[in-house]
Amino acid sequence: MGTVPSRREDPARLAKAGVPWLARRAGDLGPRGARMALAELGARRDPLRDEAVA
Repeated sequence: MGTVPSRREDPARLAKAGVPWLARRAGDLGPRGARMALAELGARRDPLRDEAVA
């Protein structure tokens, strides 16, 4: 078994392991999030256009 990290070492260890993981997930989820945001924006605009035309 390894040694237990100190209070100072633990956040550094988590950041060192977490930043690359977060970068990989951002590459996966970023485009999907952007599509969802654009779809939501489009859904909010349609009723306004319908009311203005009618």
